[in-house]
Amino acid sequence: MNEIYKKLLNGHQRFGTSINMVSSHKLKCDISLIKENVVLAPTMTYEFWKDFNAEITPIYSKYHSISNIKIRDIEFTFITTGVGASNLVDIVLALGVTSCKNIIFIGSVGSLEKDINIGDIVIPEFSICGDGVCKYLTGKPLKDSNTYGQKYFPNKTLYDLTVNATNKICKVENITWHVAKNFSVDTIFAQFAYIDEIKDLGSNVIEMETSALFRASEICGIRSCAIFCVSDNTVNNKSLYSGRSSLDKEKKGYSRYVVTPKIVLDLLNNLVNFDTQF
Repeated sequence: MNEIYKKLLNGHQRFGTSINMVSSHKLKCDISLIKENVVLAPTMTYEFWKDFNAEITPIYSKYHSISNIKIRDIEFTFITTGVGASNLVDIVLALGVTSCKNIIFIGSVGSLEKDINIGDIVIPEFSICGDGVCKYLTGKPLKDSNTYGQKYFPNKTLYDLTVNATNKICKVENITWHVAKNFSVDTIFAQFAYIDEIKDLGSNVIEMETSALFRASEICGIRSCAIFCVSDNTVNNKSLYSGRSSLDKEKKGYSRYVVTPKIVLDLLNNLVNFDTQF
């Protein structure tokens, strides 16, 4: 077990909470129900999968939601985490003592580049930390844990499989896709005053969760990757707050609700075959 993760778990045990109790309390379910493959989304619910003839078994739905999904021979756990790194990290850390081996994150991303357009698909090669959660995931005293600007990476094996699945599905769907450099921010409202500074760090897309996802899953020993749909483009004056047309929103909706799940299913199918072989 990773020493940083062990330290976090020992923090609970010190105050009388067992490891399994921590995870079952956070996930609000019997942790034996969690599958090896888990798909996380900040806002999308299990309704996301209904058009794919899914067998859906709801497990919990209040502070977050958890369902087990079966589509043909593919089975996975789907969790709606809520928005932001803090919500997501607590879920990921709880998954560390379950059967989860792989996490696929699906969410929205804002473009900081003119040619990455609304409705495009983005796969992050890394996420630059702009959140406050990652400093709790270093194992160092908090006063020595300045993680701002650090790059956190998806698992290489899962990243490669994701790129292959994305290329395959986007060719069929005639959707443009990109490998991009992401910045993970804590605030939507305040980010616009710092866009130039954020771009100067080398990022060309922005969202709220994945630097923390990649870091937390790494210390838990879980492989993780991310698939984004571009929801807005700040530098083209099409931000989340203004400027997007109905056609922009239609393109985003198609990529989000049709293309993204197809990529996930292709990836899961390839991942099952990969794990069987290796």
